[in-house]
Amino acid sequence: MSVVYKPVVSMTLGSTLNANDIKEGDDVYFECNIRANPKEHRITWYHNEQQVIQNVTGGVFISTKSLVLQRVSRNDGGLYSCSAANHRGETSSQPVYLRVQYAPICVQPTPVVIGARLDEALRVRCLVSADPADLTFSWQFNNSGESFQVSPARYAYRAVASGGTGSELRYRAASERDYGALSCRATNAVGAQHSPCVFQIVPAGMLCNQTLTITCVISCPISIIGARPSPPRNCSASRVMHEQRWWMSVRCIAGYDGGLAQHFTLDAIW
Repeated sequence: MSVVYKPVVSMTLGSTLNANDIKEGDDVYFECNIRANPKEHRITWYHNEQQVIQNVTGGVFISTKSLVLQRVSRNDGGLYSCSAANHRGETSSQPVYLRVQYAPICVQPTPVVIGARLDEALRVRCLVSADPADLTFSWQFNNSGESFQVSPARYAYRAVASGGTGSELRYRAASERDYGALSCRATNAVGAQHSPCVFQIVPAGMLCNQTLTITCVISCPISIIGARPSPPRNCSASRVMHEQRWWMSVRCIAGYDGGLAQHFTLDAIW
């Protein structure tokens, strides 16, 4: 007697692979294990619940009960599953998580320009994304006349809940020659960061009335901190009672601060 049933499906990472030691650039394969009667007529693969389509130029190969990914990147990480169908029905496997480890990259990949007054205390935060997140950091200063490594005593390691891990540098421009480029680079077990995070320190107010020239080695947009502040907007006024006296309450949405502490002045016109 032959018993018919819909597919029983499980999926595994390739038997020759170590799930805890897959890095960007490695080749990865999955195997879909199926028992079915009658034999399955369709096998479908999924990555984060989106169907995987064969893409030879992109290094994605589907062969019978195997899925091959060549030269994986961090974007290939996530949940993979397979499903099989026969005329009795369709069944999906439990998902398998693919962890792809990678060297650090900047959370903010574009250079940032920061305006600062002489002797103003700055806290420059360098945020990176990396796996594993066990990182070491180094900072370097460059201007037209000198280049040197910043002492580790001036920066600290920070874990940031909003996503990413970073290092915070305490910096003060004591003289004109302290204006220049600060670059931050992180290293983990996979390797060193390929492109550093760059912060251009310029005199405060410079961006308001002078020409600023920045040379970027690669084509990239630039974020600027230190420009003229924007005015408040959407202001509204109302009367409020406080301690048996009437007061006028004015509320506004603050505009862009230009990267510096800003102060507001309210003029009453009678």
